[in-house]
Amino acid sequence: MRRGDLSLPKPPSMDRPSGRFQCGRLGEKDACSGGPGAQGRCPLAMISGASACRVRRTWKGRKRLIGGGVIAASLMLLISAGLLAGPETVIRPGPLSTPHAQILSGSLHGSGANSGAADCRACHAVDPSSLADWFGLASGHGSKHDNAAAAQSQRCLDCHAKTIDRTTALAAHNWTPTQQQQITARLIDRRRDGRPAVSLASFSPAAWLGGEADRTAGTVHADVQCSVCHREHHGDDRSLVAMSDQQCQSCHIEAYGDFASAHPEFRGYPYRRDTADVNESGRRRVSFDHASHQVKHFPATRPDGVAATFECQACHQPRLARPSGEPFGDFANVEYRAACAECHDASLMAVASPGIVALSLPSLPDDVVDAMAGSGQRIRWPDAATGFLDGQVSALQSLLLRGDGWTESQIASVQDLSLLDPYDDGDLRLATNLAATVARMINAIAKGGQPELLRRLVDAGCEQEFASELAKSLAPQMVQALKSHWFDASNTDAERFDSDTLLSLGGWYRDDFLLKLAYRPTGHADPVATAMLSMARSGRLDDSVVQRILADPVVKSCAQCHDGASVDPMRLTGGVRWNESMTPDDGHRFSHGPHLKIAGLSDCQHCHRVDESAVMDSAGQRVNAVGFAEMTKADCAVCHRPGAAPDGCVQCHRYHRH
Repeated sequence: MRRGDLSLPKPPSMDRPSGRFQCGRLGEKDACSGGPGAQGRCPLAMISGASACRVRRTWKGRKRLIGGGVIAASLMLLISAGLLAGPETVIRPGPLSTPHAQILSGSLHGSGANSGAADCRACHAVDPSSLADWFGLASGHGSKHDNAAAAQSQRCLDCHAKTIDRTTALAAHNWTPTQQQQITARLIDRRRDGRPAVSLASFSPAAWLGGEADRTAGTVHADVQCSVCHREHHGDDRSLVAMSDQQCQSCHIEAYGDFASAHPEFRGYPYRRDTADVNESGRRRVSFDHASHQVKHFPATRPDGVAATFECQACHQPRLARPSGEPFGDFANVEYRAACAECHDASLMAVASPGIVALSLPSLPDDVVDAMAGSGQRIRWPDAATGFLDGQVSALQSLLLRGDGWTESQIASVQDLSLLDPYDDGDLRLATNLAATVARMINAIAKGGQPELLRRLVDAGCEQEFASELAKSLAPQMVQALKSHWFDASNTDAERFDSDTLLSLGGWYRDDFLLKLAYRPTGHADPVATAMLSMARSGRLDDSVVQRILADPVVKSCAQCHDGASVDPMRLTGGVRWNESMTPDDGHRFSHGPHLKIAGLSDCQHCHRVDESAVMDSAGQRVNAVGFAEMTKADCAVCHRPGAAPDGCVQCHRYHRH
């Protein structure tokens, strides 16, 4: 085909349809062939003497101009609205979670035109004055963001301070800097010794923080803001407390995998839950050996000839709802009266029969009594306390003597007067000094009453709380009557007081035959007996005084179950934990509810297996043993593994310990 025979399309009416500008003389003879430049200038305008055209915009150029104007106008309107109405009204970061939304939906924060601003300020500490401030905070960088995050956390604590201690709220896992350093050092020692880095019994979340350098550098994490883990404005379909393992791993330098393959083996779990429940020797708040009760005591024939049935539900009664803040609170603690009194009341009252002796008069030889009566002290010693050298200083009386200025060596020298030599002048002087001091003490308490008794106990080193509990139980009239009957009249008709019969319900009594003032406990949880043990465990008294108190039969009977009898009782200080706690302080959580719904786990003994080898005879030392075989990680990993039951970190471990 010849070129002339080709059918070509007509040329476009526009010489450059994709351009923004076209020649103003387009279609005329003098139109320039090159057309205007990219900036819309005619090329003839740069030639001297040439006649430049008036450049026109193409249709595309006009559309771009109109579109740009609309966008600019819209931006101006948005900026103006933000400046006039405030950024907190214009910008909405997203819906709140249900708990926070419910709080702000009430009338507490007002309503009307400024309700939006009020809602934001109810939780947010910052009040940005411009959009630049908002975007600066949202970027998550810079000192302004750091300061805002710290202030924001304090606003969070304004509401949550009742459940989280403000002083340690921002510290890693709420451990103090000292605790973090100690735990890090202990973790490093475990690694160095070749032991597992962390066991469940000794685990604390902060133990994973830091590495080998932290031991010398003293790195602590005390500024972990709330927003690091809790992210708001994602609506009610996202939990504020949900945490993935990856989020935990982002802070913990120790690498770990899933529970079944990477979690350390349990050590004593759950029977050595934390240092608040037990110490290094395994002491629990309440010493109860399940093994000995199930294997020995319950099968023993009772007086009615029927052996008792050992049932878990008799002591561990499930709650309908778990109390707030109690991760182990699925079961209610059964009181002594319901669980223990039937078997233990009789023996407890038998031990309590002699009572706790507060004051007693020593027995002195006749010549010593005559010398005291004829001396400047003019003490008339009771006839019932005259004859031969005898008498003992009780634990409570030794405290009162210390409040009178006596030293421990002085008290020890007269602890048992029967050991003194009645023919030795030095020993007789010791006995005479004791008798004179006791007489003055009785006179002072008779006149001064409870304040005088309290002063002596506090001066001896007892805590005010426990000393007050003891002092308020004694009526001053009893000491006044004691003084009058023993020292101010002839005591020839002295009779021994039968506390078992006349004081079966407990209380203070005076024995004119033994010349003593004593307290018979009312039974379990007696306030005076508990005050005595609490004073011994306060850590403020000398070891010799503590040993003397713990040797008292009444106090000793309390310590057998509470505070746990130990091979070395002097190690146990820091107060008595009277009740078995279901809220450990180590960051663990466990709910029996979902587990008991599984057929194979409905029997308590599926997990809590009695260790019959722990049963000891009366000479054994396993008083503190809980009597269960330790649980293993395999017991849990059967179900808690990838693809089955949840096995994430926060399934069992709490970030906040309280």
